[in-house]
Amino acid sequence: MMEFDYPAEANLLLGRAITLDNEIKAKKKELDTVKARLQALAVSEIENKNLRYIRFDSAAGSCEVSYKTKIELDDYNRIKNVFERMESTVAEDKITRTMEAKYSIESRFKAALIAFKTHDYAAHDIEEVMESLGIKDAKIRTLVAKKLKGDFVKDKQLLESVGCTGVMEEELDAIREQKNLENIQRFIDLNALTEQEADDIRCSVYVEDSLSLTLTGRE
Repeated sequence: MMEFDYPAEANLLLGRAITLDNEIKAKKKELDTVKARLQALAVSEIENKNLRYIRFDSAAGSCEVSYKTKIELDDYNRIKNVFERMESTVAEDKITRTMEAKYSIESRFKAALIAFKTHDYAAHDIEEVMESLGIKDAKIRTLVAKKLKGDFVKDKQLLESVGCTGVMEEELDAIREQKNLENIQRFIDLNALTEQEADDIRCSVYVEDSLSLTLTGRE
């Protein structure tokens, strides 16, 4: 093989680059191992407490683990017929068929279908939840209630901004279930829904959970 006389600096830089690349690969492998253990600990806590989100905090930073859910529509006609029987056009309005014979679902309706499919909704008194977190001022509770989204991270930040501290996973879970219920009720009259119609909706879609882990270092 023909050898070329490269500048000495190139040889030095190449050696440094290879060393750094090997170090990065080794650190990535170590990080993946640590993250896998963190995720396992989080899953254990989530399953024991029947939650969908948990956050670990330390002096170095925080780790958030939550379930991310995707949805696929298996039977458009079946779900459309349910809403037509309820004299609603929401399925036609919120679901669009693409050229690839797949379906694109409007975000709020998608969230409602996921929560309905997974039974991830329940009635909770948000006022009582906020009182249990130490928010005694009724005006602040009213203001906070209007801003709650059912999103773990955003809701936690909001609650911390008004003085809530400590572990709040169960309260955040209750807020999420209530917000999911409110979103479902935007599209589905649960009081008028028959068991067969509920089954038709749930059987028309497929959902799949995956775990998401986010590390945030202290600044």
